[in-house]
Amino acid sequence: MRRRIAFSVLAIVALLAGATPAFANGSVDVYPPFAGTYDATTADSIHLVWGWVAATQGLVRSFLGHTTQTYTLFDSQNHVVWSLSADEAGAYWGPITRFDAADWGWDCPMPQIAIVGWEFTIPPLAEGTYTLAFTGSYEQPVNDGFHACRDVGWPPVPTPSLYRGESIAVSTIVVSDVP
Repeated sequence: MRRRIAFSVLAIVALLAGATPAFANGSVDVYPPFAGTYDATTADSIHLVWGWVAATQGLVRSFLGHTTQTYTLFDSQNHVVWSLSADEAGAYWGPITRFDAADWGWDCPMPQIAIVGWEFTIPPLAEGTYTLAFTGSYEQPVNDGFHACRDVGWPPVPTPSLYRGESIAVSTIVVSDVP
C-alpha cells in the first residue's frame, strides 16, 4: 500500500514541479505524508506538496470528501511554529485534472485517470532543526480504483484497494544559515 501512495505522490510532485512559487532565493520540496529528512537554508521557502491519484474523478472526489489532513511544524524546543487545521488545509487542494492512463504506461478500464494536488509554501525559517508532523485520517474507507488496472508498475492491487484509518508521518527539516 505504501508503494501505491508513494507512486501517487511522486506523480503529483512531477506535475507540480513547475508550479512551485518563488518566495525566496530557493525552495525545498517536502512531501508531508512521508517521513524524511530535508535540508534547507535560511533563504529557502519550504514547499509542502503531495496529491492523490485515482482511476476516476469520482474516486478523487470521494477521497477529498472523506479524508482530512493536519500539519504542524515544531521548532527544536517543541514550540509550534506553524500549523494548518483540517479545515484550513482543505482549502489548498487544487482542481482535479485528468490524464490518459496509457501516457503513464497503465492499462486501466477507463482511458483516463484523475489527479488532485495539494501545496502550501512556508516562508524561509530561521536556522535550526524543525519537525513537521502530518496526520491524515480517512473518515470512511476510500478507494482509488487501481485494483482494476494492470501494468501500473507495482504488484497487483488487491480488490477493492481501500485506504482506511489514520496515517502519521514525522519529517525533520534542518535549516542552516546561508553562507
